[in-house]
Amino acid sequence: MPTATPTIEAPVSHQAGPVPAPPTAPSGSAIRPTVIATLQTTLGMIGPFLLGALATSMRADVGMSPAQLGLAASGFFGVSALVYAFANTRIEALGVQGSTWVGIAFAAVSLVLVGTATSTPMIVLAMVLGGPGNAISQLSANMRLAQRVDDDHLGTAVGVKQGAVPLGTMLAGFAVPAIALTVGWRAAFLVAPVLAVPLLVASLSRNGRRSASAAAIQPTGQLRTSRRHLWLLAAAAGLATAAGQSSSVFYVDAIVDAGTAEAAAGLLLALGSAAGAMTRILVGVAVDRFPFGHLRGIAAAMALAVVGFAALATGPTGALLALVTVVAFIASWGWNGLLTYAVLRLNPDAPAQATGITQTGLSIGAASGPLIAGQVATAASYDVVWMLSAGALAVSAALVLVARHVIRAGGSDQDPLDAYPAASTSSPTTRDQ
Repeated sequence: MPTATPTIEAPVSHQAGPVPAPPTAPSGSAIRPTVIATLQTTLGMIGPFLLGALATSMRADVGMSPAQLGLAASGFFGVSALVYAFANTRIEALGVQGSTWVGIAFAAVSLVLVGTATSTPMIVLAMVLGGPGNAISQLSANMRLAQRVDDDHLGTAVGVKQGAVPLGTMLAGFAVPAIALTVGWRAAFLVAPVLAVPLLVASLSRNGRRSASAAAIQPTGQLRTSRRHLWLLAAAAGLATAAGQSSSVFYVDAIVDAGTAEAAAGLLLALGSAAGAMTRILVGVAVDRFPFGHLRGIAAAMALAVVGFAALATGPTGALLALVTVVAFIASWGWNGLLTYAVLRLNPDAPAQATGITQTGLSIGAASGPLIAGQVATAASYDVVWMLSAGALAVSAALVLVARHVIRAGGSDQDPLDAYPAASTSSPTTRDQ
């Protein structure tokens, strides 16, 4: 290893003059904002995961088909995409605390409405209402971490926060044997808003104050990186998310259809989700400690996911099904936190705007994936769904590598998301390719 870090230029900037240092906070302040951001993300995202895990039980009650299940999940993520794309600056202006409360309100009301719905159209409408709650909670959580966690711990914090997404699926998986098969699927949706209680308590405590060093720097609200670079990455992430979201929404229904018991299917979903959550956390810890090419890491994860989904299409059973499930969930979900971390590091003055662009791609994928998968499953089979998911992931990996190549051709010697504005302009930080 070299004894000195080479100095490189920061990524393309739209501001004149030297790039200011991002806000930093004492390392001890990382726990509180990380816990709050994790609770926010879990509450905002748990609705569609419960919907997918409990689909078999719900079908007997309200007659929801795979196509209707896909429509409900797509409505949720479609509205989320609109909020990400067109309301990110307003959410940023609302601030961390105000956006936290608004996100809680939307998410909790949506869950209660699903739990009391008496027909499929009512469930679809309730899920659509949850879309803003998801988007607002995600952007609020990103702002909280960008403003209140120091650079040396940001990767771990983002990894834990992004781990809340598979955590929501894991909780949904456990809800099948623990709640749906004992007291009914409605109880799971009515219990889920309880997550809002510790979230409210944690966010109100000390009013979520910034550290003194973070408060001393006023965010400019301006992006430091090219929008076209972010949109290219958003396109790749959208395709990959379409595949990953289909796995979380339809996994239980698919393997039950293939002969697995419903309770076992729920536990396998929880296993895959737990593996996905742990992967996001470990990746976050790794970026705080080890230099590596982030875009290449994202592309590698997507390529591994191709193998996992192709294996699901072969109809594995028993221990092999468990292994394939873990591989598919780890690879299809492991890259997300790495992308969020990089975008936050590059744009500390506009975290909601920057992640709003990439999250738009993610939500479009999350909306279109279940919708298309539901139609394909109804018209063909889940095996075809898994193969289409593998194809989408292969294209995603290629797009990430294209994005890396295009930006390197524009004059950068490193991955565009491998170099960040440094805490001091005289000693930039780098990431090896």
